Amino acid sequence: MKKKLYLLLALLLVFLFFDWFVSDQSRALKIDNNILYSIDDIFRFCYLKASFYHPVIYLNPNLKILSMAISSLFFMLFSAKMISLRIMSSIFSAATIAFLYKVAKMVNPENKLPILPVLFTLSSSVYLLVSVSTLAESMFIFFLVVAAYLFYSQRYLLSVITVSLLPAIRQEGVLFIAAWLIILVREQKWRYLPILFVPSLLWSLANVLLLQHSMVYTMFYFKHLSPNTPTNVLILPSQLNKNIVILSLPVIVLFVAGLFREKYNKGHLLIFLCVLFHLGFLTISNSIKLFKTGYLSYVIRLIAPSIPFVSIYMGSGFEFLAQRFIKDRRRMVASVVLVFFASTVLMLFRLQAFQDNPVIKEDSVNEKQIIALKETGIWLDGYMQQEKVNNLYVLGSAATNKFVRRIWMEVSGRVRFYTVVEWKVLLDMFSFKRVPIIEEPAVFICLNGEDFQYPDNFYKKRIGAFPEIHLDFYLLEPRERVN
Repeated sequence: MKKKLYLLLALLLVFLFFDWFVSDQSRALKIDNNILYSIDDIFRFCYLKASFYHPVIYLNPNLKILSMAISSLFFMLFSAKMISLRIMSSIFSAATIAFLYKVAKMVNPENKLPILPVLFTLSSSVYLLVSVSTLAESMFIFFLVVAAYLFYSQRYLLSVITVSLLPAIRQEGVLFIAAWLIILVREQKWRYLPILFVPSLLWSLANVLLLQHSMVYTMFYFKHLSPNTPTNVLILPSQLNKNIVILSLPVIVLFVAGLFREKYNKGHLLIFLCVLFHLGFLTISNSIKLFKTGYLSYVIRLIAPSIPFVSIYMGSGFEFLAQRFIKDRRRMVASVVLVFFASTVLMLFRLQAFQDNPVIKEDSVNEKQIIALKETGIWLDGYMQQEKVNNLYVLGSAATNKFVRRIWMEVSGRVRFYTVVEWKVLLDMFSFKRVPIIEEPAVFICLNGEDFQYPDNFYKKRIGAFPEIHLDFYLLEPRERVN
């Protein structure tokens, strides 16, 4: 028992080292070209800062209330900086490993190497990426694996309660609830079924009553309805870096071998349904272009929740192949070590492949621009506080611009963001509702030289231009206030 504990601790230390290595190599504490700080990371960070002043954010259908609440707790415990969210993700990622080891032992007691799923998860580049991101994936995976652990421990009530919370962290939770639903019906545990839907219904009902969103929209927010979402996001497999797919072939081989070995194992049914529903949904939605951004696009992190369960099948597949080709115990141990280090090397190559993604490269900023962004953001925040302006406008076409979204990070949480759908109509980024233009002063951000219309009852005044980051700033003031 002690040897296993020491081995698991050693693996966690290896994982944390890689966590540090990736974040340091990619300068993750700065805002640069790395996928670690994608547009979603930055939006989430801005939402969290603003949530202390604008509680309506907790009902934003684009966010989820439990992930916001837990993230806010880390903001309060540490500081309102990106590093707090990185700490949160690393804690959840490391804690997941311990529960995954227990699940791997429970789901198939005959497997002699339950440590293999841990090895494969630790050497997953996607899992590592989400562990150093600031998003909710690590938290989501933790709750999912804990729910599976409780299920296999036959603590069904706690398992159902835990899995019912998943949609309050990420919308993919409804897919895993479907897996639990089938298992509970199959085992005739009828009394647990209503609990699966209670948190989602309560959150959605509060959203409907307070923000007047439809219940379907709040419960199944998969489609990006914002006009600021670009339509030319990468769609698989046309532009995705092929190196990522090629380097993942060993994963596919072991996964298929595991499926073959465990095809009659009823203990794997819950794991199988989770993987089937999650990856199946992503694949189908992408192939038929169900969502206008292509749901499984370059945001490859969306497969992260299935990684621990896929790793369980990979571990079983490895044992299946090893039993056929390796008879000696020492060779078996040597092969496990070799596979782990080979997986780790592949992970590092896949990380580089992610960085070579054309979307990531296009989103890059250089060192001078990082400095200019910081200085501009500090100036903007000071100006808005001095002039007592609390509204920030940006055209929908520029809302995802790499400079615009990074500027938001430096602005006070009191500021409210709006995307201009058309003049006189705004998209409130906090409530995600379209609202009439506000009769209050606002700072308008646009690209250098970009012309824009504005309501006749407003004055437009240029307050700043920053060629290094290609941004202009204007003050829009109601004529009544000026007069």
